[in-house]
Amino acid sequence: MAVSEHWNTHNFLTLTYSGVVGGEDLRWVTTYLGAESRLDDMRYLLSDWREAYRSTINIDDVEAFAVHIAAIAKSNARVAHASVMYPRDESRQSLFALYDLLLKDCPWKVASFIDKQKAENWLDTIRI
Repeated sequence: MAVSEHWNTHNFLTLTYSGVVGGEDLRWVTTYLGAESRLDDMRYLLSDWREAYRSTINIDDVEAFAVHIAAIAKSNARVAHASVMYPRDESRQSLFALYDLLLKDCPWKVASFIDKQKAENWLDTIRI
C-alpha cells in the first residue's frame, strides 16, 4: 500500500503517499473515506505526496478520483483539502491542477501546494 492514514485529531486526517503511487491507490482512498465512520466529523484533509517518488496516475485516474470525492462531499460538504505536491515534476503538478479544476464547484475547499508549511498555513486560515 502506497498510502498511509493518520488522524491528527478527530477532524483532521493526513494521508501520506509514498513510493510508487497509482490509480489503485486513489481508489483505495475514496473507498477508505467513504467507509470511514469519522467522515462526518472530518473538516481538514492533508494529502502529502512528497514521498511518492514515482506515479503511474493518469488523467483518467484523476477524473475518476474527483468524481468520487464530489460524491463523498455530498455526505460531508465541510472539508478543506490541501495537497502537497511532489516537487520538481511538472507533469504531476498538472494533474494536481486538473484535480483542483475538476472540484472547483465542489463544496470542499481544495488547493495544492509545493510547500507543506504553506499547505498547513492555508488549512489553519480556512474556517470550516
